[in-house]
Amino acid sequence: MAFERPEIFVELCTAYANCGNQKLAATRCNVSEITFYRWLRESASGAAGYEMEYLGEKCLFHQAMKLADQILTYAVAGEVAKRSLLGSYRTATYKGVPTPIMAHDLPLDDPRYIPPDVKDDELSLLYGVHDRRARNPITGAVEYFQEHIEPPVALQLAFLASKLPKMWGSHSNVEVNSRTTGVLILKDKRTEAPRPAPVPLTTIAPPVAKPMAEIAAEPEIVEATADVEPVHDGGNETEPAAASPTRTMPTKLTPEQAAIKKRLLESSKYNLANAARKPGATEKTAEPVHAPAPSVKAVRPPPPQAGGRFESDDARRENIGTGTVRPGGFKVAG
Repeated sequence: MAFERPEIFVELCTAYANCGNQKLAATRCNVSEITFYRWLRESASGAAGYEMEYLGEKCLFHQAMKLADQILTYAVAGEVAKRSLLGSYRTATYKGVPTPIMAHDLPLDDPRYIPPDVKDDELSLLYGVHDRRARNPITGAVEYFQEHIEPPVALQLAFLASKLPKMWGSHSNVEVNSRTTGVLILKDKRTEAPRPAPVPLTTIAPPVAKPMAEIAAEPEIVEATADVEPVHDGGNETEPAAASPTRTMPTKLTPEQAAIKKRLLESSKYNLANAARKPGATEKTAEPVHAPAPSVKAVRPPPPQAGGRFESDDARRENIGTGTVRPGGFKVAG
């Protein structure tokens, strides 16, 4: 296969080495993306017509693209090294808007310098411009202020690790074992801190059971009661043995104590029933609660006797009505 312009391959390789994008390189050389990838496939399959000379060497088109990729890699490495040493620049902004360079901010020897006292309507007449922004003398694009950014420390460490692996490289080795599904990480023992010694475990021996003969030979413990006197063995009588404590049986409650205890129990039951009542329930809707029996008996009014009359005042203790006089009382006539 013969091409009308064999130098198109050299232009494609040079454009790719400069931009790093195969699609963009094909567009710059007026070649469609489909055609570019077809040429690479046919060159790799050994088709005729793709022989070329690139960088002083005779090779095929796909081989020349590999050389261009290596040139691109070294170019990127050079830019990374430059940025890790000198840093980088970016356009300065104010409230999210790029800050342009004004003509009166340029040096006095710059031909684009415009004094600040020149009026706006005199710019086009004296300097041939319609605003005070500085522009590129070739392209005419507006220039903006550039601010310097310090090189990142992580980038510097990565660059040093790639150039000096023995000094700045990572000392951790990752080894994949095909027999297992995990990953074994081997660390450098020179930088790893020593582990503390393990604490020895203390074992507690289980209790040893006494034989039945020793248990049978032990004396029985007899509790001392009020009716049994302690027996002395005839030894030192000046130091009597301490008497063992005796348990006292509860005495029987008197009728008054039993009545008080009964009232306390009934009052406790009444309080517990009120506490167990559901919130919002009234005495009518709640479950019936038996109140404790009153401690004072109610006094009924005396029945009316013959020859007298019964009134409501007779039923009250503090008043004496016009009815029959109670036993032991007297009536005062006015």
